[in-house]
Amino acid sequence: MRCLEDAIYWLRVRPIARIVQALRRGAAHNFPRSIIHGVEIVDGTDDPSQSSVYFNRFRDSFDLIARYDTRRFERILVDIRSIEVVPDLPGNEQGFFLFGTEACLFTPKFVGQDTTVLAIGIVHEAIHARLDRMRVRQSSVRTDRIERLCREAEVEFSRRCPPHPEIERWLKERSLR
Repeated sequence: MRCLEDAIYWLRVRPIARIVQALRRGAAHNFPRSIIHGVEIVDGTDDPSQSSVYFNRFRDSFDLIARYDTRRFERILVDIRSIEVVPDLPGNEQGFFLFGTEACLFTPKFVGQDTTVLAIGIVHEAIHARLDRMRVRQSSVRTDRIERLCREAEVEFSRRCPPHPEIERWLKERSLR
């Protein structure tokens, strides 16, 4: 049964791998890109007029992480090579780390949220990246444990940040899932 669950999980991930490969070939498609703190940010959406907004949001989010959690920020720069803004992700997900690629994917809706919420999302996906670098593969059996680690990192980071209503709302929303 576990093998079947793992197969279903990877079937769900495989189409996302194709998205990342297309984005990495982005030079041919002229996707706007920017390097922010050494991480490549790619706008893979159909609206290049929003690229500078996305880039500024990521810059502000990275600055927030660097200001309030320097050690975590330094790990993020090691574990994540690129972040792509993609039009849509399966399963109504707003953020996703693609194992084996050092790439995070975020939707424009998520990137458009408050800078603090985006920073917390980056922290969450960075835990997946760290585990991937440690060769801990996500499977149906480990998913709950891994997501719990990610949520603990979100809470830990949010406690280091100054009080903010968006953080409270975000954490409340996340705890209900």
